[in-house]
Amino acid sequence: MTHVAPSVPQHLAELYQELNASRATLLALIEAEGSGVHRRTLDQLDRMIAEIFFPLGFVVYGEKETEASDNPATATPVGYAWRVTGSDGDIRSLRCEETGQEMSISIERAIADFALVPALLPEGYIPDLDLTPGQLEEKYSQRGKDHPFLANYQWLQAVRNNQTQLGYWQWVLDQLLALHQRSLP
Repeated sequence: MTHVAPSVPQHLAELYQELNASRATLLALIEAEGSGVHRRTLDQLDRMIAEIFFPLGFVVYGEKETEASDNPATATPVGYAWRVTGSDGDIRSLRCEETGQEMSISIERAIADFALVPALLPEGYIPDLDLTPGQLEEKYSQRGKDHPFLANYQWLQAVRNNQTQLGYWQWVLDQLLALHQRSLP
């Protein structure tokens, strides 16, 4: 999880940075000393990160190409949105909103392989750039009330942080355009 955007509340961004720094320190201590105490502390820290940053319904973004364990030929590209659909201790079940691929992973892998915010616009959403907010709503209303790449709660957070006064679908379009601009060489 390397990307944290302005839409993530400042206190959560700071907490994430502190927890990640503590995590790196514990990993170094475990490697150097092999202590069970450090391993237990790391496990507790991972559980805390899981509850805060990977709650049910939350959307995260793949930072690595993700292969299905049963079919390695069906890899989900970098940048796609994944929704947390299940939780069992330190294991999170994720479902890719676009491909339908599902997987269960450890929170340690989730921290390493997923970001809180998108870093680029996946090619599958480029056609959305030519749509109006009304057309986006019409296109995705069959799948649910949110765009599969940018969840409603992300827009609500931007509103709460006074980062936008736009309606949800106009905000989605603006975010997609901004990501597309960042993705261009």
